[in-house]
Amino acid sequence: MTTERFTKKQFEDVLAEFCKDHEAAVIAERFTFEEYRYQMEISKISRADGESNAVLIEIASSVGRDGLADETGDNSIRLYLTDSGGLPVGNKLQRWVTRVPGWEKRLTETLSKLYDIGKMIRYCDKCGSLKKIFIVKKDGPNKGRLFMRCDCPYSFKWLDDNEQEKLDKTIKKAKELVATAYGVPANKIEPKKEMPKGFKPSKYQLAVFNYVHDMKAGQHLVVEACAGSGKTTTGVKMMDLIPRTKDVIFIAFNKHIERKLSEVAPSHVRVRTYHGLGFAICRAIYGTDIKVDDDKVYDILSNFMDKSKDGYLFPMIAKMVGLVKNTLSDVEDIDLDELADHYGIEIDSYDRDNIYNAVRYVLEKSRTMTNIIDFDDMCWLPVINDLKAHQYDLAFVDEAQDTNRCQIALALMSVKPDGNIIAVGDRHQSLYGFRGADVDAIPNLIGNLHADTLPLSITYRNPRQVVRLVNERFPDFPLEAADWAEEGEVRYVSGERALTEYTPGDMVLCRVNAKLVEPAFALIRNGTKAIIRGRDIGKGLISLIRKMKSADLGGLLAKMSEYRRVEMLKLLEANRNNQAQALEDKVETIFALSDGVTSVFELENRIETIFKDENEGVVFSSVHRAKGLEAKRIFILAPELMPHPMAKKPWEQEQERNIEYVALTRSLSELIFVK
Repeated sequence: MTTERFTKKQFEDVLAEFCKDHEAAVIAERFTFEEYRYQMEISKISRADGESNAVLIEIASSVGRDGLADETGDNSIRLYLTDSGGLPVGNKLQRWVTRVPGWEKRLTETLSKLYDIGKMIRYCDKCGSLKKIFIVKKDGPNKGRLFMRCDCPYSFKWLDDNEQEKLDKTIKKAKELVATAYGVPANKIEPKKEMPKGFKPSKYQLAVFNYVHDMKAGQHLVVEACAGSGKTTTGVKMMDLIPRTKDVIFIAFNKHIERKLSEVAPSHVRVRTYHGLGFAICRAIYGTDIKVDDDKVYDILSNFMDKSKDGYLFPMIAKMVGLVKNTLSDVEDIDLDELADHYGIEIDSYDRDNIYNAVRYVLEKSRTMTNIIDFDDMCWLPVINDLKAHQYDLAFVDEAQDTNRCQIALALMSVKPDGNIIAVGDRHQSLYGFRGADVDAIPNLIGNLHADTLPLSITYRNPRQVVRLVNERFPDFPLEAADWAEEGEVRYVSGERALTEYTPGDMVLCRVNAKLVEPAFALIRNGTKAIIRGRDIGKGLISLIRKMKSADLGGLLAKMSEYRRVEMLKLLEANRNNQAQALEDKVETIFALSDGVTSVFELENRIETIFKDENEGVVFSSVHRAKGLEAKRIFILAPELMPHPMAKKPWEQEQERNIEYVALTRSLSELIFVK
């Protein structure tokens, strides 16, 4: 539909009509960044000590200096809930109204929704902080629900009690998963090229099946599979060879794989994720009323540190706590120094002692607080507290190259002494060393278990031209094209040409996130849907922004530049290349995202808007985020950044080779390098 060019007066008439029908008033109008903006006050609030504040709806109209709304572009009407100082009074409380005909009604409806939410915001009588409103954005049965909380411990409260609605959403989601192949909507991802009808095992699969069929007590096997080699198909067929008298568990790497396997696994095979396996052990030992709370670490920190003064450190401390749990590391200062260096966590020397003391405190509290657990605890508590686990005759370990030490320890303790372990993975797709995965997971498994090894070297994903390119770049990485593979295409284009070619369904990859921002926003401005994968990346950027403690955008960018200069110098002098690389990418990404915004609040809002975990339109992604995904056409931006110039250590350089390998092997048909 055509965008409507309404006038400034028409827009203000809608606001005036709304204010007449509600307890609201437009208190400010200003012209900034080429559009008129308005502040509508909807309530006044005061604290017990007399401090007063107000709840406002900030409205960006898209009306330009000529008194007319923009003629083209993605600049919708935007509305935000803030306090009188312009700070957000919750999270995800922004709304957009498109400017197609009927905008007046939609604007009024959106104002009403924000008005109702804003009227609930007030100061807490106990802690004196604002009782802010939040909206659940994460997929699941609670998506879209409102909750309120302040700085008081356990202040979380749902603002609706409609359990039937919650149940209906759960049922709807379950039906979608059943109705849609592998839980992925067919219109959102390019379907995988089908193999010839009827399963015909390759010579490599036959060797694996024969080994499994004849496996004796205490024998172990590691299957080294290449990208797109049908690991899941091989695993499913493998399970049919296990006698039904055996007690078998298939440990899936994530929920998506667990769902797929649960539909096809024989009845005697139990399918769980690592966290599902660990959680079952915790429930068996600590009781079925155990509570799962992903805010456990933050709640512990709130009782140990002054949140108003040290709250900016909480995300960093939580990251360190998670890494210690995942890697089973020691917690002396020297161990934590090595951990921070290895995983690229920027720790100021000024904050070091506070952070490390907090990490040790949280770990001890987490270990003993067994009535409440978080996601990391599910794997860590059974291992660190040596809980008695049910032991299986045989365990399949999925995506072994991405497992961390804690997960492997959990898998090993779940198998009988004379049982069997079959692990499947691709050591050349090991990318997650930066976040806790054991970069030597497969070699360590082979050595520790004295396991036999067999290959799966045929890719059922990549066309022949891509396979030839991979063979040239990585002659030591085994990869063969399927007999029926298409020829495909590998080519090079300019950045300008790429912008004219991108279409929904394409995937655009880069070694760093900063390079993804400009082309993604160029597409959005032209009306093409585009996202950057990685909601948690966005959260990390916002955490760094808030660490600067600047309410002014210009001041923020100046502080960010100085922070980068000082910290990069220290990190590089200390040979902490991984940390320097991570910091450089974060800061460059923030600079790129700040182009075209006028406030810190708008910058944070832009980050939350574009960084997503869904596959929508043209998908921009770091190579790390694209692992396990595929598309008919893959574009690779700035290929010269693979390997990254800051990767100096041997393990970093090995990971860089793996990153390039993963990038090249995502394509089903075309691989396009963007100069």
